[in-house]
Amino acid sequence: MPLRNKETTIKTAEHPVNASAAVWSEKFKALPFHNWFIFSKVMKNPDIFKAVVKASVPELDLDSIDFVIERGISPEGTVLGHGFRTDTDGNPVKNVIDVEMQAAGIGNPALRIRRYGSVIDRTSPERYSDYSQRPQRIVIVFCTYDPFGKNRLVYSFRPQCQECSQLYLEDGTLSVVINCTASAGNEKKYKDLSALASYIMTQIDPFSNAFIHDINRAVIEVKNSFRYMHEFMTFEEMFTLEEKQGMEKGRNIEKISAILSTVGKLKRKNMSEEDAFSLLDYADEDIQLYHDASDWLKSHEGMSVEDYVDQVVMADTEWDDSHRT
Repeated sequence: MPLRNKETTIKTAEHPVNASAAVWSEKFKALPFHNWFIFSKVMKNPDIFKAVVKASVPELDLDSIDFVIERGISPEGTVLGHGFRTDTDGNPVKNVIDVEMQAAGIGNPALRIRRYGSVIDRTSPERYSDYSQRPQRIVIVFCTYDPFGKNRLVYSFRPQCQECSQLYLEDGTLSVVINCTASAGNEKKYKDLSALASYIMTQIDPFSNAFIHDINRAVIEVKNSFRYMHEFMTFEEMFTLEEKQGMEKGRNIEKISAILSTVGKLKRKNMSEEDAFSLLDYADEDIQLYHDASDWLKSHEGMSVEDYVDQVVMADTEWDDSHRT
């Protein structure tokens, strides 16, 4: 958790952040390239994006870039995404591409790829075009571990018939998973990609590779940006708060459910509420919680304890800096 110094107050457009600037600066500059925030900012550079895609899928024709697509995706569903459309000589868009980073310990990226693909289909301007004119949809995910355990640098997937292995659906989708831990040189045609995978894992700029040197320079520029550091602080604070709200919600649901259940069982044994409270030695606040929850649930037929916690308990809680650690 970040350390805080109340003497230093930094504010963004929407979210105040109290923190020690020196500590935050040190933390921010220590982030690796595969950190979701650093990766998303570096990949906003169209030239780097194009070079990364070309290294990952060499057969793609990426001679010109139409424009960059920004997706507002956050860790609950939405990672800061990045993609661009490509076209050649003014022709219709040929590819819609998304590149993502997945850290170790998250598991098989298949479901995330499916979700990213659905976001592309739902938000792409071409969703209203004729099916025959829709661009190819490509999702590339870099993993800091081997999700399939085959020690391959690249795993490429297209829909394939299970009964006729030579038959493909040709639905215009391609999913590519990059295993950054693969043994060097096991895929010779991916020279630049192998160098990128090594850089992702080691953060070492070999200088002899211009492609990696450009990426490393972009990483340094992002880390030296005071604006980006503010933005990172804001995201970190926001996610920390959401985690605390989730834990607090869970505790409230568990506590209220237990009180209602226990008192309810005693009442079914013909014990009065007052006698039940006395037997259970409930504190005044627990007794009040029981009455408030019971009354609300009676007046809101079909609603649950979770609904009560969401709409009443959590809504009445002020989530300010006092809830952060």
